Amino acid sequence: MAGTKDWRQFEELVSRIERAASAHGALVTSPDRIRDLTTGQLREVDASIRQKIGTSEILVTIECRKRGRTQDDTWIEQLATKRQKIGAAKTIAVSAAGFTTSAIESAKHFGIELRTLAEVAACSMDSWLLPTGAVHVCRLIENIRCGIVLYDDSGQPLTDGFWAPDVELPVCYHADMKSPFAVQDYLPLLEATHPEMFDGVPLDGTKVELEFPIEWSFGELSVAMTTGRKWVYLTKLVADVSYQATVCDLHEGTHHEYRSAAGDTIQHTSFDTTFLGMPVTFEHQSDPRKGQVVRRKFRPPSSDEG
Repeated sequence: MAGTKDWRQFEELVSRIERAASAHGALVTSPDRIRDLTTGQLREVDASIRQKIGTSEILVTIECRKRGRTQDDTWIEQLATKRQKIGAAKTIAVSAAGFTTSAIESAKHFGIELRTLAEVAACSMDSWLLPTGAVHVCRLIENIRCGIVLYDDSGQPLTDGFWAPDVELPVCYHADMKSPFAVQDYLPLLEATHPEMFDGVPLDGTKVELEFPIEWSFGELSVAMTTGRKWVYLTKLVADVSYQATVCDLHEGTHHEYRSAAGDTIQHTSFDTTFLGMPVTFEHQSDPRKGQVVRRKFRPPSSDEG
């Protein structure tokens, strides 16, 4: 049997794969505790997926086993009873070593969906990653400043503005944003809604100063001042923008295939590297239904990384 750490890492990987593969709005929790409809006691499951369909919430549970031998129908029968007692619409059983023929037949009978999650060699990923690996490009935004022009009390723009003393200070208020927020918080929104603003930035790492002016209607955006909140006419974000890249060698990654009994396969690979001077994990997931999903997570440095 796998050690506790390996077993939990196996569960977490399954949960991340299912989270990326789930429909928008689905909530994946790992681990989770669900009340037994018969005893009233809380039962732990390795992961759960909850999603609203119409006015009803559908519950799917996930149970994992990372063991060296194939799983037989005894486990499937146990899962079928547990699913009934906690009221799950579906249970997914995930094994690192596959299932016996009797387990597969029992799963069909009880309506349990089977998955295998197995580590594979780098050569298995050639079909969806470049032979050399993966290139990650990140837009880097630095030295953010913001010029602000206010309205006067009559609703007319003032002729003079000022530079915000601290772009990270939450002093802005808007009905459509969780307030108060910092003026720099509009940058992610601009990245998502106006990506063309960054078209002039070269990909070779050169820094380019860009300006992002936004005019606001009277009564739309306010900023907290020492004399009270004032309505804002103009914000002009100014920042140095560049692109930074890192190449992850295919043979330095960890690669898995997540396969259903029907043969549908999701490929998953992760790279532990450094990016922008910090330790980071890049995850790629190739799903025939959703295309490729890429996640980036910066990690706190371990003791041996300094």
